[in-house]
Amino acid sequence: MHRSCVRHLCTQTLAMPSPHYLDPQAIAALLPHTRTIPAFLSQFLFHTYNAGFTFYNRNVTCKPNKIQPFQPMLLFGYATYFSVLGALPQYLMNKFPSAAMQTFMGRILPVPLVTILSAMNVVAVRLQETEDGIEIKDKSGHVIGVSSQAGSKAVKETALSRAMLMGITAMIPVALHPLLSRSRFILRNSKALGPIKCVATALTFGAMIPVSFSLFPRQGTILRSELEVELQGNTTESVLFYHRGL
Repeated sequence: MHRSCVRHLCTQTLAMPSPHYLDPQAIAALLPHTRTIPAFLSQFLFHTYNAGFTFYNRNVTCKPNKIQPFQPMLLFGYATYFSVLGALPQYLMNKFPSAAMQTFMGRILPVPLVTILSAMNVVAVRLQETEDGIEIKDKSGHVIGVSSQAGSKAVKETALSRAMLMGITAMIPVALHPLLSRSRFILRNSKALGPIKCVATALTFGAMIPVSFSLFPRQGTILRSELEVELQGNTTESVLFYHRGL
């Protein structure tokens, strides 16, 4: 591909904001709580930030000139719904304080739950791309149409990237707990367990950000055979391009 083509295809991608995603809301949402309300608030702050970040960094061809009045309310609804689901394990642990419930809700469920909710947050916020489609371009940068197949692929890749980021990070405090709780240092200094898990979670989260955001290229590709039939006749090139977003 010629250099001019590459510059044209990447113009919109480079104009997007860099993924400054390391924030205390995400780390707080991954740490254990003792009460339901603090757990819900931490989840709400995280999912609100997550929804706003996803909305702002969605595919550039889907961005209207002005934010529609209903969109902030829609994002608020998504954040509230996912926050309730995220705080549900804490509520059940407090309501049913049995050993089995504490183990399942406190150590087993949180990792898959935060992974699924993070992916669902992306899908819900960017659902419009899968329905209305996004622009696809040839190697020269010419728009050949709007494809919902490309939109679905972009949303799926972004959801998997976000699920990887939060899922692996959520494993750290859960995996460290049985190891640290038996160490001599923690047996002598039990109050140090929480800060250590917090620092480990933050370090893992920071390390996973570049990994997850580079899991799929921001300049995505899709085969001509994967496009809608009506779009396949608009070009003879076998590989087309689209902006995935973040």
